[in-house]
Amino acid sequence: MIKVGGTFASALPAEVNLVHLLLDTTYENTKNLCLLVYSKAANSDPLRYSLTLEN
Repeated sequence: MIKVGGTFASALPAEVNLVHLLLDTTYENTKNLCLLVYSKAANSDPLRYSLTLEN
């Protein structure tokens, strides 16, 4: 029995697949959002300037 805020034991296979699809989609969107934020931050002028400073 798998429990995630409830039980999947009584869920139909289609419902379980839907939950997996939802979790996969959420993970992909979160990953893409993190990549977008990171790339925007990496392309910002202050960060680029600090990375190109010679020590």
